[in-house]
Amino acid sequence: MDEAGSPVADLTAQELEVRLGTRALRINGLTRFHDAPIRIVIVFDESSSMAANWRAALRIVSELLHSLPPNSNVALVGVNSGTPELIETPGAIARYLHNRSRRGAGGWTKLWDLMHIALLALPHPRPTDVIFVVSDGVDTASKLSFHELQREVHAARVRVSGAILVDMLAATPATRIVSPELADLMRETGGWNLTVSPFLRRRERGGRFERSHVESPNLPGFLTTLFDFYYVDVPPEAVASQPGPLAVRALGVRKDHERVLLSAPQHLPTAAP
Repeated sequence: MDEAGSPVADLTAQELEVRLGTRALRINGLTRFHDAPIRIVIVFDESSSMAANWRAALRIVSELLHSLPPNSNVALVGVNSGTPELIETPGAIARYLHNRSRRGAGGWTKLWDLMHIALLALPHPRPTDVIFVVSDGVDTASKLSFHELQREVHAARVRVSGAILVDMLAATPATRIVSPELADLMRETGGWNLTVSPFLRRRERGGRFERSHVESPNLPGFLTTLFDFYYVDVPPEAVASQPGPLAVRALGVRKDHERVLLSAPQHLPTAAP
């Protein structure tokens, strides 16, 4: 995508470099998928720590449901201290959110456990699958550790994207992240976080005597990343028994000095024996 958070429609293989550890990989092909049907499981944090961002969280999920391409499969996992709920149709999700909007946020956060359940709801996972997390990123009650979840997600090769909802007026992006684990997992799997660059847009707010800048998320542009993406074809032998870290970067500067921003998985799966 470009620096405004909009898709780049004409990226070519010659503009990319893929490295596995210190080794450059040959790119056999580059294919863009636009409005691609996806499978997505929404992990919706309903704990008490979400109270300040409750309306924003509901809006994000509602907009997501309206933006999905035809033939996409969507489910939602509620996150609270009660029994987990898996809702599996857009209509049922909309009704669930309507009921939850009246009850408000409350309870503990079993975020890692619920992300584990979301992963189980994606049988035979594939790289186009998405776990979409709307949370402040804090876990207080899971039985599963973050590192256990991290290993599961890497093995499944699904993307983790979403919105880490924290204080949008904090001085720096770093101080907005209450818990870095979720942000790290998004970055490692090739996902995006709505509440950091390039999806934040500066706008002015102020009265007669003072003026300040606040940041408004580019939600439509962000949601597009879920179903508008490129598939990079590399040689099968790149998947070694002990692969190194994967890095994908754009080469050079495009026309009009446009800079391409990329998010790609940082690990290749271990080859099956």
